[in-house]
Amino acid sequence: MREYSINFRKIRLSAAALLISSVLLCQEDPFPLIDLHVHIKEDFTIEKALQKSRNEHIQYGIAINCGLGFPVHSDRQVDSFLLVMRKYPEFYIGMQAEGREWVKIFSKESIAKFDYVFTDAMTFTDAKGRRNRIWIKEETWIDDEQKFMDYLVKTIVKIMNEEPINIYVNPTFLPAQMADRYDYFWTEKRMDEVIAAARKNNIAIEINNRYRIPSEKFIRRAKEAGVKFTIGTNNADSRFGRAEYALEMIKKCGLQESDFWKPVKKNRTFVTILDDKFYINGQITYPGRYWKGNRIEGLLMNSRMVQGIFDDLNPETVRKWAYPDTQEWDPERNTREFLLNMKKWYDHGLLAFTINLQGGSPQGYSKEQPWHNSAYNADGTLRPDYMKRLEKILNRADELGMVVILGLFYFGQDERLRDEAAIRNAIDNVLNWLFVRGYKNILIEVNNECNVNKYDHAVLKPDRVHELIELVKQKNRNGFRFYAGTSYGGGFIPLPNVVKASDFILIHGNGVSNPGNILAMVEKTRKVEGYTPKPILFNEDDHYDFDKEWNNFTAAIKGYASWGYFDFRRPGEPFQDGYQSVPVDWGINSERKKAFFKLLNEITGWTFPL
Repeated sequence: MREYSINFRKIRLSAAALLISSVLLCQEDPFPLIDLHVHIKEDFTIEKALQKSRNEHIQYGIAINCGLGFPVHSDRQVDSFLLVMRKYPEFYIGMQAEGREWVKIFSKESIAKFDYVFTDAMTFTDAKGRRNRIWIKEETWIDDEQKFMDYLVKTIVKIMNEEPINIYVNPTFLPAQMADRYDYFWTEKRMDEVIAAARKNNIAIEINNRYRIPSEKFIRRAKEAGVKFTIGTNNADSRFGRAEYALEMIKKCGLQESDFWKPVKKNRTFVTILDDKFYINGQITYPGRYWKGNRIEGLLMNSRMVQGIFDDLNPETVRKWAYPDTQEWDPERNTREFLLNMKKWYDHGLLAFTINLQGGSPQGYSKEQPWHNSAYNADGTLRPDYMKRLEKILNRADELGMVVILGLFYFGQDERLRDEAAIRNAIDNVLNWLFVRGYKNILIEVNNECNVNKYDHAVLKPDRVHELIELVKQKNRNGFRFYAGTSYGGGFIPLPNVVKASDFILIHGNGVSNPGNILAMVEKTRKVEGYTPKPILFNEDDHYDFDKEWNNFTAAIKGYASWGYFDFRRPGEPFQDGYQSVPVDWGINSERKKAFFKLLNEITGWTFPL
């Protein structure tokens, strides 16, 4: 549906609570869903878009109508819209190009600022010079239905051949006078003309939820021809569903994630630190949020999810990690299910997670680690299979506006590298790999718990680990560098050499069962020699009691420290428990996980209760 004005004041956050009809999802999506055709219209404000996206776990692309007689009709207005939308990193930003003259109204530079561009043939001038807007019955000129149909198909093909678009939306739409005879007008010949033009020009076809088009027959033919798809709703207000038609077609037509086109964000997620506070895309985290008198804004709530790229290269131990349903271990499935659940974590207020290139104990805690889980070869070069999985996770975090605490080494696995030269080579290789891909949402944790007496290499131990922190900080690309630090074992107060060198301080709550001692840890850390205002984060703590008023989580935030959830599967617990025990159920399916995310959601005020 078209609108003729836009109120930019709608695109802002307000403190008022929203009453939103939400769906509590029981089913698992086949892959992460992205609806790229969502409008801020009528009662559907940006705040409602945030809440609906978070509550229903579907990512949105917010599109603005651009063209003659539409809300945005100049480069200057494009810049104004994009400036406002920069505050919302979880959205893709799309241009809905209106009419056929849009290519002359906007400069190539302005068009290129959007993440994607789409259009349709719902506005065109016919052979008699009449401007048709075919969603409006009174402005649709049909002298002869078959000739009208031929002209419409010809227009669609011309658009695809000549206009710089990524997606063709509202596909196969027919005016009201003809819509009830869809199959009669959309013959195979006409379908194939449109499909061939889309394939030739690498243009994706939208599966539109509002109009329930194109037909299953069209989708099957387009898939067979190698055309990509997108999901789109084209809402008129806040009353729209959750991609029901697209999900129906995905199931009926056997569509996979690889059948869908996904844009690349122009505005990448970037994390910055100012004194003891975190900012994402220039905005303080959890802006304005206080909980029971405790300041939350500026913190970075996180969870230990270190096994996202786990594999075991030891044939003697790999059988330990078999999934209960298949009786086989599958590293690609592990990463795939990690990706599928990331938005659910984010939607509860989780802005960061820790992942490690050498994982963590797949048993939670282990005396020995005979398994071989390392993204490095012995000389510090990178293993492509591990890095391919990592790239998928970092890309998804970038899309969602999440920060990744990337651990480089783990005790029990650091011996997989030959010597100190290999350690330093590994750091160089990882940083170069990150620089080349343009990530700016990464915090580097040099190694997990540097003071644990199981590291083989001296440079990873407390006396010298600051050298590696400095090494990370010295590496830069075009003036950009990564923030760096390292962590210590549970209850340990960081040493001055690390405190001085680090951009942020990582501490662990393992073994600290008294919440009062968590608060004391924060206070003691701020008194360490060399401390200057910088963030303090717990990124590992396996104490819960989330139903109690006073627990390690609440104690940390009372001291203005971020807190990180660490969960592993205890003996006798089912598959659903634990985020560190392999194989991992990455969903929010155990009572412990549900309790954490419920409290996280309450503390951060991220979403309204379902």
